[in-house]
Amino acid sequence: MKVKLIKESILDEAKEDDVKDKYGLHDSGPRAYNGDPYPHFAYKQIVKWVNGDRSNRIKFLDWMAKQIAGTKWDDNDALDNVYGVILPAAERFLKHQSQFKEKDINKYEDAKAVMAAYKTEIEMPLVAKVRKKRATPAGEHADMVYEDDRFFVVNPKTTKGSCYYGAKTKWCISQKDNRHFDKYVGAGKVFYFIRDDTKKNDDNFYALAVQYNKYTGRREKLWDRRDNSYGPEDWPVSAYGEASEAPIMGAIDKHFKENYKSETVTMEELKARIDAEEFDHTGNIGNDLSYDVIFESVLHDDGKLQVEVEYYLYWTPEPSIQMQMHKAGGYTTGTNPEYIFSSRKNQIYRSMMGDYPLREISLEWIMAHNQMNITGERRFSLMDVGHAEQWVRSTSNSAKEDCEDLMDAFKRAWNHHVLEYIENTTKKPSLDEGKKRIKVKIK
Repeated sequence: MKVKLIKESILDEAKEDDVKDKYGLHDSGPRAYNGDPYPHFAYKQIVKWVNGDRSNRIKFLDWMAKQIAGTKWDDNDALDNVYGVILPAAERFLKHQSQFKEKDINKYEDAKAVMAAYKTEIEMPLVAKVRKKRATPAGEHADMVYEDDRFFVVNPKTTKGSCYYGAKTKWCISQKDNRHFDKYVGAGKVFYFIRDDTKKNDDNFYALAVQYNKYTGRREKLWDRRDNSYGPEDWPVSAYGEASEAPIMGAIDKHFKENYKSETVTMEELKARIDAEEFDHTGNIGNDLSYDVIFESVLHDDGKLQVEVEYYLYWTPEPSIQMQMHKAGGYTTGTNPEYIFSSRKNQIYRSMMGDYPLREISLEWIMAHNQMNITGERRFSLMDVGHAEQWVRSTSNSAKEDCEDLMDAFKRAWNHHVLEYIENTTKKPSLDEGKKRIKVKIK
């Protein structure tokens, strides 16, 4: 058995040398410092690829070598042909061989013929099938921005459009019944979804989201279907190819400039709009919670604009705050509910800051009105008016959602540090627990 394996290995090596000689793929002359020649670079890469899975790939060796026949050992065009055309075609054929009409690689004249057959026989029917299922975007939900024989690009304009065209991704703005899309759009974000109809939906780059900001006019990030983020210029060349970037991103940039013109203002104009309460909000969230969001600004002598936003939440629950505390375990004789609340404030603050970072959080319980007043503030300073306006608009447009998140952070802290605290400190031991504490000595 061992002799047989050695014999096959020798035959394989002989095959490499035979193919090399057959197509005149000669190595360099002697190297200056030790006399060994440089190998034929392009052929070496072919052999390296074959050896990656030799039993399945050795049948490609002759066909691949023939396409660089007669080239010199240092021919860059031959090397580019191997990397850019021959190896990708061989890998594509190996992966989809059962779907090709012609199953013998040697029947194809060259790598370009393989890629043409792949496109006609496999890729285009797949794309046609995918697009037959996909409706043309309705104007109210999305704009179609670009389409070719492989890629499809839309700009979603509603949550429904984002969920439909972002299906089978992990993007938060495309999950069912999400609030994120409206929140981000209100904050000036603009999204474009790129779909590669030749990829299966479990591929990372089956879909790609491109994020812009209409207040700065800049592209900010790219997101693959698993919600991994990339820089604004990190085009996935290995997944989409280099040639695809210019037409796709060109179409997206054009659509963005024509439909999302950024507004520019001076610091003085922005301050005047803030002071005129243009960005303030007042509203109700359900029956027990109302809120005010108030912006204030100061323009310093050095031209820096300082912006502060204060959140005021007014919670009047049913059952009342006092009743919630009573139901949690009642009060022991002489225990004041206001004292329990005041003694737990610091824990509530720390918990809220961990969940929802703000400055100057404060709590005030007005027992007579069954009302909890919750306040917090944020500050922002930048000389760049574009960034200042972006921050003000973003915070203003997400005011309701921010208040809901702040209230959620408070309720988690309230339940844990007040209600559960009362339960744990006023709970009477059960009969069984009491028995365990009695020690009886029998003499």
